[in-house]
Amino acid sequence: MSTPQQPLMPKATAVWLVDNTSLSFEQIAEFCGLHLLEVKGIADGDVAQGVRGKNPITAGELGRDEISRAEKDSDYRLKLLKSKVKIPEIKTKKRPRYTPVSRRQDRPNAVLWLLRNHGELKDSQIMRLVGTTKPTINQIRDRTHWNSQNLQPQDPVTLGLCSQLDLDGEVDKAIKRVEKERKAAGLPPLEKSETLVPTAETTGYEAPGAARPEPDAAPTAENVFGQASSSPQADEAAETARSEADEAARVFAKLQDMKTPETVPETEAETPADLITGPPDETPAEARSGSTAPDGGDMDAALEDESAAPEDAAPATPPEAPAASATPPEAPAASATPTNEEHLEAVGRYVPDFNEAAARGIIRHLGIALRSRDASLVACSSKDELARVRESWCKKKLALSETDEEIDQMIAETCEKMAGDRQKNRVAFYYMLADRTGKLAELE
Repeated sequence: MSTPQQPLMPKATAVWLVDNTSLSFEQIAEFCGLHLLEVKGIADGDVAQGVRGKNPITAGELGRDEISRAEKDSDYRLKLLKSKVKIPEIKTKKRPRYTPVSRRQDRPNAVLWLLRNHGELKDSQIMRLVGTTKPTINQIRDRTHWNSQNLQPQDPVTLGLCSQLDLDGEVDKAIKRVEKERKAAGLPPLEKSETLVPTAETTGYEAPGAARPEPDAAPTAENVFGQASSSPQADEAAETARSEADEAARVFAKLQDMKTPETVPETEAETPADLITGPPDETPAEARSGSTAPDGGDMDAALEDESAAPEDAAPATPPEAPAASATPPEAPAASATPTNEEHLEAVGRYVPDFNEAAARGIIRHLGIALRSRDASLVACSSKDELARVRESWCKKKLALSETDEEIDQMIAETCEKMAGDRQKNRVAFYYMLADRTGKLAELE
C-alpha cells in the first residue's frame, strides 16, 4: 500500500504556508500530513518554535497558481507536484522511538498525563508514543518513581514527544479493544464520560485519509435541545445539586493541589509538622497558639497582642487553663476567615493606589480556597509553596514567558517586600506579582 505523497519537510513547509499564504488550516494540514491542532499550534506559536519555514515553490513541490487557486476556494485541496527526479523508497527497520536529550526529562510527565487521561491504553502503546520503558510506567502508576512528588501531567503532543495523529490512532485502537473485551464479557459498552472525546468530534475535523461517515438523519428539535422537563422545580433542584457537587469537587481538588491538611482538632495542643512549612515568622498565629477563641470574640485582640510582641520572644508563663463553669462551654468556632474587604485592605498596605477591579479579579480567581485561613496565606520559606505560586499563578494564570529562574527571582523579591508581615496575604502577594509583570489589566 503506497503512502500519500507529502512534502520533504512537512513541519517546515507548514510554517512557511502559515506565514506567507491565506490558506485555511485544513488545507495546510491535509497537504503536509499534519493534524489540524498542530497547524493551529504553529499559528499560535506553541508548536515548531524556532523552525525555519521552507518555501515549497522554490523546492518544486508547489506552484504559485496552485496556491492562488486554493486561496480562492477553501474546499480545494493542494496537490504535490511530481518530482522529475525519482527517489527510491528506503525501507527501514522498526526501531524504538528516538527522544531528543532535551526532551527526555519530560517523558515521566507525559506518562502521568496518559495514565490519568487515557487509562484504556496498554503499556506497550504508551511506550510507542513516549519512548519510555515498562518499569518506568509501573513506577509512575504505583507512585514509587524517584521524582513522583514533582511530576506534573503534561500533554505529550505539547511536549513534542509524539504527534496528535499518533495519539488519536492509539486511543482509537485502545477503545475498540476495550469495547470488544467488554462485549465478550457481557458488560455494557463504555460511556462517553469514561474516555476523552476524540479530536475529530471536538474540532469537527477529519484527519487526511480518514473514512467519512454517512450523514445521519436530519436533526430534530428534541435531538438538539433535548426533551423539555415536565417540572421546572425538578430542573432547578437538579441544577442546584450539580452545582453543589461541582463546587465540592473543585474545593477538594484545590485543597489537594495546595497540600493543605485538614483542620486541626481543638483538643490537640500542638500543630502537625506538615502544617508548619516554614519558620515561626511564616506560621499563622492560630497554628502557633494551637487554640482559637470561642465564637471568634477575642481572636483579633490576640492577634494584635502577638504582632506587637517580638518575634523571637518566648512566653514567660504558660497560658492559664480556663476556669471550670457549671455549664459546659460551647464548642469553639473555626479560625476567623478573612473577608474580601480585609484582602483589599492587605493589598492597600503595600500598594496605596491599587487597582481595586484587578484585586477583586484575583479574589474571584482564588474563589473558595480563600475560605481557609491557611490557604489564604503564602509561606515564603516553603519551596513547595513557592513552586506552586510559580506554576499555578505566574505561568498558568499570568502566562509569563520568562524562565523559571527569572520568575523565582521576582517571587523572592516580593517575599522581601513583605518580610515585615508574618502573615503574608495571598491576594496581596499575587497582586504585587501581577503589578510587576504588567498583567493587572487582564485580571479586571
